[in-house]
Amino acid sequence: MDTATKSAATGKQARVGRPGDLPTSEQLLESLLEKTKRGGIPVRSTFVQLASKDANGKRGSILGKLVTSKAETALDVYLLLHAMASSSSPHQTLKDAKIWARALGLDEGVGDPNKPGSDMKAAKSHLSKSIAKLKKLNLIAAEREDRRYAYELLDESGSGEAYSRPRTRSEGTWFPLPNEYFVDGIFRKLKLPGKAMLLIALSSKPGFTLPQERVPEWYGISRSTAQRGYDELVKAGILDYTVTYRVEPDSPTGWAEERIWHLQGLWTHDARRKSMTRSRIGRTAPSADQMTSQAVPASSGEAAAGESPAEPTVASPVIEPVVAIS
Repeated sequence: MDTATKSAATGKQARVGRPGDLPTSEQLLESLLEKTKRGGIPVRSTFVQLASKDANGKRGSILGKLVTSKAETALDVYLLLHAMASSSSPHQTLKDAKIWARALGLDEGVGDPNKPGSDMKAAKSHLSKSIAKLKKLNLIAAEREDRRYAYELLDESGSGEAYSRPRTRSEGTWFPLPNEYFVDGIFRKLKLPGKAMLLIALSSKPGFTLPQERVPEWYGISRSTAQRGYDELVKAGILDYTVTYRVEPDSPTGWAEERIWHLQGLWTHDARRKSMTRSRIGRTAPSADQMTSQAVPASSGEAAAGESPAEPTVASPVIEPVVAIS
């Protein structure tokens, strides 16, 4: 609908035509996430790692399945749907497919430039495949309403159970993914390995260690994927590390290098906890490009990120005793 404005020169109302195209990806993401009234997305830890070993003695969860199937777009679609649907009951979100596709930039660099509209057609097809993937993993349910779909969020573990906001430790620990992941374009800068290791790092205690040989067992992704992810995060200034050495009789030198990983800037535990109590709009926290590379000292006494959106309390799930991961 046209917007009525008042001309300063004539004092008469003038009609301003509606823009001919959709808002930009950046404009849509800013608007969508502002409506959640918080600065981050609360993701249950079971999305990253099962609370206990499965029948094969492993703890890889939904994240590992998305990574091994190279479903990068499905991961971003899920995180954005989660941001919107988890913000209020009944944990559903209803938007036109074009809005989701444009927000995530799926219409960029696709289609035939000689065929108007082919970019959005290709984008909606890509979105549809990602939605089908999420439904197959029991992460969402979808119901068509006229020309739009209502997406209902299900439990992050892929159990198919209805989603509920965790309010006590017994209902599951969680970690915040800052809205800057989307509005600052981090999801565009990182590739799938970097995104996976970011979620793993966010679900971990400050100053965590993660032996690469244990990554397949604990998270369901390969050692090489983990290393590429670490490299991406260090290059982006999101993650840094300090080096220590431990006695290792099987090593020719008798020593083994151990890296202690530290999230930086707005990705730290304290910064993310604060982000859940404010809207992203008007923030003063540094952007991804402004983050310092100075390592944050490890703190053995600092709590994990898992906490309740309603009552921010610290909680750490049952973990492998040899590594500090929440």
